[in-house]
Amino acid sequence: MLRPRLAWLWRWLMAASVLFAFVSSWGLVTAGPVPATAPVPGAQPRLEGLDSGLWLQVHVTGERPWPRVAVLLNGRPAAYFRTADVVVPVNPGDLIEIDGTLAPRVLVFWVTAVGDAVLAPRPGTYTATYRSIAVLGRV
Repeated sequence: MLRPRLAWLWRWLMAASVLFAFVSSWGLVTAGPVPATAPVPGAQPRLEGLDSGLWLQVHVTGERPWPRVAVLLNGRPAAYFRTADVVVPVNPGDLIEIDGTLAPRVLVFWVTAVGDAVLAPRPGTYTATYRSIAVLGRV
């Protein structure tokens, strides 16, 4: 008599956990409001040492770790996210992508600042990735 009760409880717990996993994953992949930690486009820092004006700063929002998540320039890694912000020197015509193929969860990437000579992507441009490569734009 005790065994059928445990079997019923076990089935109920498994069904509840599957339902919870489905609902929580569905909430992560659907488009939602802009995260509260998103950078404000009007408050860009002035970065010194990049005199050519051909650079951009990318910020990642999401929980750490970011293992092997990189900014790609023309398909090649240019910078890895060891911190939440990276600065990448660019050239006209460069294709800027985010390699999130090894991202452990959905990550959102923002262009927070650009050099004077960079016309696109503009500060405030963002993209999200989860186990894929996302395009930020072309300089």
